Amino acid sequence: MPPPAPPFTVRLATPADYPFVAALNERSYRDVVLRQFGAWDRDFQNDKFGQKWRRGPYRIVVADGRPVGAFLLEEHPDHLFLADIQIDGPAQGRGLGTHIVNDAIEAAAAQRLPIRLRVLHQNRAKALYERLGFRQYAITETHHLMEKPAGAA
Repeated sequence: MPPPAPPFTVRLATPADYPFVAALNERSYRDVVLRQFGAWDRDFQNDKFGQKWRRGPYRIVVADGRPVGAFLLEEHPDHLFLADIQIDGPAQGRGLGTHIVNDAIEAAAAQRLPIRLRVLHQNRAKALYERLGFRQYAITETHHLMEKPAGAA
């Protein structure tokens, strides 16, 4: 059982949060993208992040009075989609990510909807999602597509 998450709050991102989340995106994904694709194309990655930001709203995770993470939970008619979750390196390993994912699972369950996500093949977070009950339902050239069905314990 993971340690309890430290006290934190979640708030909606504002345009002023864009630089923090964009930098966090690079810190969070650079190594996995390098492992999987062999290169980090900053312009391409910045464009992909900008597209995701515009789908928002992102939520900012705040602990110890400062932003330490961000996530994007999209609501669709037939499912919730955890489009992104990033916890900054120094704040990792404290249960924050697990807590955020569990909250998203509870939100989906309250709406009687499945929750879905996708994870790059080389992203070690897949093990976390499996531990929390997500199962792969498809695979693409680049991602594992995962789901936790509505009502799944």
